[in-house]
Amino acid sequence: MKSTKAKIFILTCLVGAFLATCRSASKQPIKEGREQQDADASADVVVDGQLVNRVQYIVGTEAITAIDIREMKKQISYTDKGSGNLEKKAINALIDRAIVNMEAEKQTIIVSELRVENEIRRRMQSLGVNREQDFEETISRQMGMPFAIWKDELHYDLVKSQLIRIALSVPTATEKEIETFYRQNKQKIGLEIRYREMTFKEASESETARVAGQVYRQVVASPSSFATVARTNPANRSPTRAYGGLHAFEELSSIAQSDRILAGVLFNTGNGGVSRVFRDSRGRYMLVKVERRRPIPI
Repeated sequence: MKSTKAKIFILTCLVGAFLATCRSASKQPIKEGREQQDADASADVVVDGQLVNRVQYIVGTEAITAIDIREMKKQISYTDKGSGNLEKKAINALIDRAIVNMEAEKQTIIVSELRVENEIRRRMQSLGVNREQDFEETISRQMGMPFAIWKDELHYDLVKSQLIRIALSVPTATEKEIETFYRQNKQKIGLEIRYREMTFKEASESETARVAGQVYRQVVASPSSFATVARTNPANRSPTRAYGGLHAFEELSSIAQSDRILAGVLFNTGNGGVSRVFRDSRGRYMLVKVERRRPIPI
């Protein structure tokens, strides 16, 4: 838990530092000084009875208008009950958003309405709420803001979280780095095995064991005959009989997922070796011969 909190704190600090740097470098007042603009940002200008939405700041290609600032002040007022200049906080929040939006566009990050709705449904499930109206009322009550404003914040948070994942993602390794790692660690990566099998099932268990033992003595005396015996002996009931019981290369871990006993026998049988008669996880009497074992190829 402490580790998770520490990671979240570090991510928050990284994003905060990034936004602060970009904010100081990107904002450009249009006509007046910063202090005068802050004082006048929310002042309405009316021409011929129409409210003129003045551009107050340019952040890259993003414009921040007087109405944007006024709406952000309302939005911030729901959660920010502390001291300080609310207008400056609104302007800084809008600059942060403009920077995130520009970076998201550069990274071709698109958070669609469907993505937002899916996130809302996920949160409804986590809260055990089935009706959208109940969820909206719960959010409004818990967050102390209208649901529409919370939803807008959710969209912004989803965009920002994707940017964080991209910024902190591990760079793709080069082919040379992959090859070097493989050479140094191929014995630890795992095995894949090509093998042959025979399976036996007679009228009784004792008869099955007798027949399997007889075939075992035949092939252990001449391991190279395993494929021929597997293909021609009528006692072999393997579905791969027509191919001399051959199984193409398969990762040992994959074999273990379907039959741990078979995987264990293969692991303990060397190249060219024939196993003793054993019963697999389904109770079948079996013989296997390992044709080749090797590290999983790069």
